[in-house]
Amino acid sequence: VIIKTNKSIKDFLGNIDRRPDVSVFDLEGNLLKIYEAARKNKVTQNWVKRELAKEVQYIKHNILYEFMEVR
Repeated sequence: VIIKTNKSIKDFLGNIDRRPDVSVFDLEGNLLKIYEAARKNKVTQNWVKRELAKEVQYIKHNILYEFMEVR
């Protein structure tokens, strides 16, 4: 595997430029998974809007992802 940090994945998101904290690729350059440090609303404990927007895009493009809460 190849691990990249803070590198654009726009080729995998229909030209939307996201730079996740960590991207994992196979040796052929296929995106395997995204890891993001993410924030939650302190009151509701739901992901904040910008994290939800990322989640929607990752799901739409069949990208595996994992959010890790920033505390």
